[in-house]
Amino acid sequence: MGKIQIFKAGTSFLWKAPNKTVRTESVRYATECAEKPFATIDEFVRKTTVTNPSTLKAENLAKTSAKKVTQRDQELVHSYLQYKKYEIPVTKAEIDELLKYDGDELVDKGVDFVLAKLNISKTLKPAIISVPQDKEIGMAYEFRQNLLLLNPNFKAESKAELLGFLVHELRHMSQSFDILRTEGLGEEFVRANARKLAKLQIANLKQIVKKCSIEDYKKMTPNEQAQKEFQELKELKAKDKVKSEENYVILTKMVEEHFTKIIEQLRQNVISELGLIKADSKQGQRAKKYFKSFMTNYRKKDGTIHTGKYNLCVTEREALDLGFAFEERVKNIDNSEFCFLKFAKNYERKHSDDPIREKQIDMEIQELEQKINEMSWKDYLRYMYD
Repeated sequence: MGKIQIFKAGTSFLWKAPNKTVRTESVRYATECAEKPFATIDEFVRKTTVTNPSTLKAENLAKTSAKKVTQRDQELVHSYLQYKKYEIPVTKAEIDELLKYDGDELVDKGVDFVLAKLNISKTLKPAIISVPQDKEIGMAYEFRQNLLLLNPNFKAESKAELLGFLVHELRHMSQSFDILRTEGLGEEFVRANARKLAKLQIANLKQIVKKCSIEDYKKMTPNEQAQKEFQELKELKAKDKVKSEENYVILTKMVEEHFTKIIEQLRQNVISELGLIKADSKQGQRAKKYFKSFMTNYRKKDGTIHTGKYNLCVTEREALDLGFAFEERVKNIDNSEFCFLKFAKNYERKHSDDPIREKQIDMEIQELEQKINEMSWKDYLRYMYD
């Protein structure tokens, strides 16, 4: 491997070199960040202002024409390298074809398009269902059961935005597939999420039993068997609270076994289609970070997202870059010279129409910055991008 060091930056980037051993004199130093994206990191260095180390000494570094590289510059380059790794290639003809569709049909065709680009079989296509969520959320990926959840409370501003959301959520699908097919990690993922789903489902059931009358529940579902079981739960709770809780423990175990079978079957299907990932490989180590991020709860009690916690999730940062960049490319599909670095550098988040919510977001971003400051900058970059 060859190494490029950016002076005054305290970071480095690696690219594949043809020779196994890189001679010291062949290592070049990039002294400013490029605005234009290149196909390979080697091309990035060759077309960036570089100085041969033999002619550059530390004491006269300040005399060079290189600008000082900021932490923001460093992160932009890391973001670019990561983006190029997971980028969804697209042509104008492909986008023109997609934009012929509307609504649910556009979603379905968009999912098929991304799966084809990722070389993922349609046998692993997520089921697409409508689930009401907070109005801030465009859509979501339910990684435990391979579901794409559309939010009827959210209206996309454009087809480009909708497709950007799809690319974002399907990046989460790829991340979850990497977890499932990583040796050892996949099995742990199945167990942890079956437990979590079971606890959530029983907690929801308890609340329904507590708050709903039998008459109200009959209005919620026409299923006579479900009505009968609900009535039994209601009566048992009123008659014997201890036995009622014991019954919920039994139900939790049954539901956990049910979800274990579902998620394990998904794991087997993913491995069959995509193969195993070695636990000690770079991809396997990255999957461990995905696991941690997926198990992080960044939702607040009111259903909104804690912006700070959200932006410190490895899974979300990957998906955000891919989704926003894809949306931008669709909006400007006639311009073939899309520059990710320029786009990322100039990107501004959308602001909330609610001044109270906007103030909350600002505070959450400050919390994020404080959290990053508590880490060393190198550790932050390694965590987020390695």
